[in-house]
Amino acid sequence: MKVFTSLRKLFPSLAVLAVGLSIAGSTVKADAILFDPDGTAPTNPAFQVGSFGFETGNTLAQASISGGNIIAPGNTFQLFLQTRLTNLTASPGGNTITPLGLNGVASPPNPAFEITLTASITERVLTSSGGVATFQTNGVQNANSFIRLFYDTTPDSTNFTGAGFADGLQILSATPSASLVSSGDFTVSVNAQGQPIANSAFDTFDTPGSAPAIAYAGVTSVTGSGGAIISAIVNSFDPTFFLTPINTVRFDAFNNVPFNQTTPSTNFNNQTNTPAVVANRGTTNGVSGPDFQFQSRTSAAFTAVPEPASVGMMALGVVSVLGYTWRKRRQAA
Repeated sequence: MKVFTSLRKLFPSLAVLAVGLSIAGSTVKADAILFDPDGTAPTNPAFQVGSFGFETGNTLAQASISGGNIIAPGNTFQLFLQTRLTNLTASPGGNTITPLGLNGVASPPNPAFEITLTASITERVLTSSGGVATFQTNGVQNANSFIRLFYDTTPDSTNFTGAGFADGLQILSATPSASLVSSGDFTVSVNAQGQPIANSAFDTFDTPGSAPAIAYAGVTSVTGSGGAIISAIVNSFDPTFFLTPINTVRFDAFNNVPFNQTTPSTNFNNQTNTPAVVANRGTTNGVSGPDFQFQSRTSAAFTAVPEPASVGMMALGVVSVLGYTWRKRRQAA
């Protein structure tokens, strides 16, 4: 039976202190972790990895467009993401690892499986002018914000409908945090008047005559690209997959549009793991609004919970510095 581990149960007070020290540092170095991609299944061993690589997936910036442009600075929008794991990066070495059975066909006794990512993050616009917008994770997250990883022995995620990304066994849950590093930018092509140029076909990936191509016929899009960093505090994880206890996760994404590497999704997954969030981009993506949709290539890296001895040493160091500062102030007085 799989056990879903809460950090508070793992090392009670030490885990809380470790998370606190990590957040205080704001920018946290990613750690190599031991990860078993199929848990208790015998097909794959545990790998020491530095990052996860996800295939080109779908991202929706909900309620991010107003009056034909990105919403004004200070306003917030909800960012939805769905994709699936495609490889792991070994650490050390940097070699690409493709686990047996990942996104494949079952070959008894070895099962096929997929690991999917779904997320909903509240972002705040910092600047928006001349086709360039910057944003970051908002300090106050929507009640429906989440980040989740799922393991499923029936690979059935479908980009077009958004189905199959939030089923199977949940192996990680995290909460987006503005206390950790976050940033984002997106630039679209504009005309001499500074207005977005939106004459490209929205979907050039799908074969003419296919269901997606028919659904998106006549839909146009702006042309643009950008990047984003989103960090989160891990609430719980499955220790049969994450053999190294983890406390934070950072996602780095490259985003661009029109769609030329994957099928655009009509729906995204919500807090209840249901693909009920409709992509309301209008007939001109990036202009009609109120939503803006783009494809994303995402990677993830983690920080490990420090071992109890390491946490003790860090705590001792903090106490020593505070004591030294107190003595210096007392002497000065």
